[in-house]
Amino acid sequence: MKPNEIIKEINRLELPEKLLLVEDIWDSIAHHPLPIPTWQKMELEKRYNKYQEGALELYDWKTVRTIKRKTWEFGKLKGKLYTKGPASISATNNLQKIFDTLNWLFNMANSSIENQGELEIE
Repeated sequence: MKPNEIIKEINRLELPEKLLLVEDIWDSIAHHPLPIPTWQKMELEKRYNKYQEGALELYDWKTVRTIKRKTWEFGKLKGKLYTKGPASISATNNLQKIFDTLNWLFNMANSSIENQGELEIE
């Protein structure tokens, strides 16, 4: 099936079916982990060290479930610097924007895999 045919089929689905499809896609991706670029490994190591030092702001599960999961927060990655943006998206208020964002993210990851390089996001 061609990509445009897949999109047409997805557009015919009801919202609960789309959500199940996204879950299935996500699960299938989890079984094929992406290679981690060197800069990302370094960032993870830096964050882990800060965690060990007690220098990170951490949230307990109750806080994450009640507050943090209600919105998606975005930022900007330029080079190796990530700046958290003030914008957030609520799944209950703008689900299509979340799907569009996920589609963009999957396309970027796919492009990176095809090019065997690191993501370059401006």
